[in-house]
Amino acid sequence: MSLPPGAHFCFYAIASAASLLNGRLAGPDADEWLAGRPLAACPDPPENLIMRLEEVRDDG
Repeated sequence: MSLPPGAHFCFYAIASAASLLNGRLAGPDADEWLAGRPLAACPDPPENLIMRLEEVRDDG
């Protein structure tokens, strides 16, 4: 994960997405699951943040 300089992101959302990715990417259908661009929700209700997970490749 990367953010532009000076940008911030809710640490609850990062923890939620990281644990979801850790559990799902260990399975045999990981590429197919991630290709579907799944949604993940931040567990902090006031944030009301929904994240779309997708693979970003850095070939450089």
